Amino acid sequence: MSPQQFKDLIRLASDIAEKSADAEGYVPIHRLAESFQADIEFRPLLVEGMIARPKETGGRWKVFIDSETHPRTAESLAGESSANLLPSRLRNTLAHELAHTLAFRSDEFKIEIKGNREEFVEQLEKETENLSPVLLLPYSGLQKLCEESLNIEKLVAFRKAHSVSNEVLVHRFDVLRRIDNHALQFAPALTNIAIGTGEWKNNDTPVLSPWPVFSKFNDLIPYLLTQLKNKQTPSLGDIFKDSDFVVNGGASFVARASIDAGTTQNPSGDHMLVEIQFEETGRTSGTKFLWFLNLEIRALN
Repeated sequence: MSPQQFKDLIRLASDIAEKSADAEGYVPIHRLAESFQADIEFRPLLVEGMIARPKETGGRWKVFIDSETHPRTAESLAGESSANLLPSRLRNTLAHELAHTLAFRSDEFKIEIKGNREEFVEQLEKETENLSPVLLLPYSGLQKLCEESLNIEKLVAFRKAHSVSNEVLVHRFDVLRRIDNHALQFAPALTNIAIGTGEWKNNDTPVLSPWPVFSKFNDLIPYLLTQLKNKQTPSLGDIFKDSDFVVNGGASFVARASIDAGTTQNPSGDHMLVEIQFEETGRTSGTKFLWFLNLEIRALN
């Protein structure tokens, strides 16, 4: 799949999300399914979700969801709204399955195929994880969120309001990088910041996940982001030494520090002053959290 084809698919998914969103900017799954001309059924399955082609030309697709994993009914699906949310995992599963149908509906959705159709279908299937966040989080909502500077409280509130997971939220921002010169990439709110996910491990230890991470820095890159990119685990206690920070057993979910930073060629040859904010969650093993890092000022050597 060419970069241009991928951009076209993202624009298609974005248009579908905007069409399906309600007045609050929330995308109810029943409206999304209607945009795909698909029906959703809950039944016992051996997998979490699957799709089925219509028997007749122009018929409606079927999305089957495992009723044991997601014990929901048609009534709860039909009643979903920004005031009556479905669980984030179910929403992502349904968006993922609906996105899968695009691989077989190029004529219907006017998706241009260049080259071998089977190869295109295979490539589109691999891109489904990039499409489902776009279907659940309309571009207009991201624009509104980024009109002013971000912080962890705003990101958590946005995630909850749209009933998506940490991973889907961060991945939605990360998809912006797949589209060259996307306008939102240049928003001040998304400049010199990083957003990612983490998980509390044994012994009350927070660990940052290497994926997904969204980051955009104009000058130096914090070394801990380079470590995550290389699938290394940053030692947060060594980076943020404040004893009040939760990483070090304190009560504060915010810390500032002058940290190693650099360029691609010299990733830790300089320093910068940053602030990191953790989502306030329990510290039991397995609890996931969002984190937000932003540049304060350039630190002096």
